[in-house]
This record gives sequence, C-alpha cells and structure tokens, in this order.
Amino acid sequence: MPRDPSDVPDAVLRVAHASGLATGLGPVTWGRLLSQGWDAEGLVRAREGELAGCGGITLARAGAIVAAIGSALPAAERAAMVQAGARAVVLGDPDYPDCLSQTHDPPAMLWVRGQWEPMFEESWRVGIVGSREASVGGQSFAFDLARSLGDASCAIVSGGARGIDAAAHRGALSTGAPTMVILGCGLGQCYPAEHEALYASVLEAGGVLVSELPMAALPLGHHFPRRNRILAALVDAVVVVEARARSGALITARLACDLGREVCCVPGRPTDAQSEGCHIAIREGWASLVRGTDDILEALRGNLWRVDRTERSEEQVDSAPSPPT
Repeated sequence: MPRDPSDVPDAVLRVAHASGLATGLGPVTWGRLLSQGWDAEGLVRAREGELAGCGGITLARAGAIVAAIGSALPAAERAAMVQAGARAVVLGDPDYPDCLSQTHDPPAMLWVRGQWEPMFEESWRVGIVGSREASVGGQSFAFDLARSLGDASCAIVSGGARGIDAAAHRGALSTGAPTMVILGCGLGQCYPAEHEALYASVLEAGGVLVSELPMAALPLGHHFPRRNRILAALVDAVVVVEARARSGALITARLACDLGREVCCVPGRPTDAQSEGCHIAIREGWASLVRGTDDILEALRGNLWRVDRTERSEEQVDSAPSPPT
C-alpha cells in the first residue's frame, strides 16, 4: 500500500520535493546518485563540495541542489497531504511500478489520491490522449472507446486535460472501469479548474489521481512534458485521438513507442489539422491505425513487452536501486 504521510521520512520528502520541481536535482540525477550509493538521508546532509563531481554534478549545480533541499518544508508538505487525503509511493517501495522504475528517469516519489492498487489489477492499462481542442466527434469517439475498453477489463489512463483526456476519463466512469489521472500540477491544485467535479467522480469511482510534483506545485508549462513520460511508462498501449503534428499527445505517443508500448492512432480526414499528428505516426510506421476497440485489443495481445519486462525485472533485482530511507 502507498505510504501515509506520517510514514514518509523528512529526508525523503525533501528529496522528492526538490526532484519533483527539478531544481538542480531532477529524476535522472537522483537515479545516478542512488546508483552511486547515496540515499535521501545522506543527500540532505551533503555539502556542495561532496556532491560536486558525483553523477556529473557541477559545483554550481551542487549548490542549487543543496539550496533546494534545504528550502523544502516537510511538515508543511505532510500537512497538505493529510488535508487532501494524499499518500506516497516512493521509488523502491513494493508498490512502485516496475514499468516506471525501469525507465531512465523514474520520479523519486509519486503523490497519489484514491485507489492506487486496483489500477494494476486490470488486464491492461490503456492511455487515451489527444487534443484539448478536440472536435465533438473526436470526444465522442474517445468516450465510446474508453467505455468499451473498460468493459474489456482495461483500466483507462489519461492526463485530465480538456478535450480527449476528459472524454476518456468520463467514458471509463460510465462503465465503472478504474481510471487514472496523471496531473501536471500538485494534488493540492485543480487544473483545469472546471474539472473539479470530474476528479471527484474519479475518486468516488475508485480511481486515482497521480503526480510527481509537490502538493502546491502550479500547472506550469514545463511540467506537462514530464507528466507525459509517466503516462507513457505506466500503460501497455497509448491511443491517440486527434493530435496536431506538434502536440503533447504525440510526444506521449513517441515516448511510449520508445519504451516498446503499443501505439495506436485514430485517423481523421486527410485535410484535418487536428489529425495531422495521427497521420504522421501512421505514415511513418511507428503507430498502427485503429478503428475501434477490437484493433486495440488485437494489438495488445500481440505485444510481448510485458513478458520481456517481467524477465528483465527478475534479472535486474540485484542491480535495482535501493529505496531512499
């Protein structure tokens, strides 16, 4: 089970706070430090000179890391978590997903609200992403797709944005399927503001809200590409419904492809700019064309990355970083 706020040591909260905000200590750097024998307690006590040179850290960056860790307020973060009903999944914990810990930049900690465990009990986790300015038809397709995938024992994952994301979450809710919202802000924020009722419905239905950011973190632009990598890692397949050539949805799809996940794109009219990203992915051959649920399920059954991941996990047990304590 995720940790209650009282079970998260101050040092871990300090490191997770600094790493989540990428103030010199991003997930990649934290992973390198872990591999070199550092833990949260040691990092909190470290001086600039001790960090300089470790994991490619310059003296200036070491100073920024020390300052970021020192400015974190564990008591305030813990109080905000208690108030919101949030818990923590720390890198190295049994509940931390292997599919995320085995990436090159896993978050030091995930803040979660709701039912974390059920999301990993379904047959498949499918990410449905797309345009915030989606057409009515695109939103309707995403809703129906999420509903039918939910009926097929799939958990639906998306980013809680307007348009396709929201339609996918609502489609899952309509059939009682668990749904995960991965946010680009802290769990103490609601973005977009009009989705407060949607997020409440997700929690009431047994779903979960997830963020790698501290509770009070605002929805800043650079948080969303980082959010996308988490979504890509946690799912077995990504389905794109309406995406421009330069869009967050297509970034998520490319990240998923790089991780060996199945990528499916819904085609639109040839002249429709909203579907240009989907057409590019299909034309370049790194995404399959999807017409409905059956195409997605067929692609999932033919993708063996989950088996490969299990074998790699068993082989890498001894080399996996220990949880920060």
